[in-house]
Amino acid sequence: MKYLSTLLTVTLMLSGSMTMAEESPVAEVYGEKVYARDLPLPEKIVESSKTSMSAEEFARWEQDALRQTLAYGVMEEARKRFLKEMKMEPSQPEIDSYISFLQRAGQEEGEKRAQEKADLQKELKQSDLDDERRNVVKNSLSVIEELEGYDTPPATDQARKEQQDSEKTVATMTVSSWKFNQALYQKYAGRVVYQQLGLEPIDAHKKFMQELSVSGAYKILDPVYQDLFKETNEYFDKKFEYVDKAEAEKYFSSPWWLSK
Repeated sequence: MKYLSTLLTVTLMLSGSMTMAEESPVAEVYGEKVYARDLPLPEKIVESSKTSMSAEEFARWEQDALRQTLAYGVMEEARKRFLKEMKMEPSQPEIDSYISFLQRAGQEEGEKRAQEKADLQKELKQSDLDDERRNVVKNSLSVIEELEGYDTPPATDQARKEQQDSEKTVATMTVSSWKFNQALYQKYAGRVVYQQLGLEPIDAHKKFMQELSVSGAYKILDPVYQDLFKETNEYFDKKFEYVDKAEAEKYFSSPWWLSK
């Protein structure tokens, strides 16, 4: 099942290992039954939770984590199907353009840090620098030098491949997310809000989730999982600062990273 393979991939990226919950049918998603054993949780997080919680607390935590994992899987599959329905699936050129943006941004950030480092080193040589400012400059230089370690080009073919794979993963996820929001806005319109990762068509998202819940895309077979999108529904009830319509339409008219 496609969305379950996505869950497994994300889990392995997070922990490198997993633990399977007790086998029991919990839901039916797009006609396929899903079992608790299909919902892997990161082993390190599970073990940490076990040691820091009572048995009762851990049982509640684990059930909630499994519910959220199922919700993530349902949503990922719904997003893929919606993008396909709208004929707005991410293309390779779009993904490549975002990778190019990441590389340009990284280079510009490196150049900016290099200039800042040179300015701080020059300041440090001033004879009239007081002790308080000297300590600030030294600490700033230490931070920059630590960050420079991340700019070192991969030394081996394997390391370069891993870096390329990482860039491709980030680009695919980012482009897919933006395309999904673009498709939502084109179909449902409505108000848009500011978020850390960009603008979000919240009214459109809410309508999409409402339609998803009544479409039969998923059926809950275990009542423990009944309130599947609890966090999402709570999020919709928050107060937001809404984006001007002209700004929203411009944002969703073409990929924002192409103008960077």
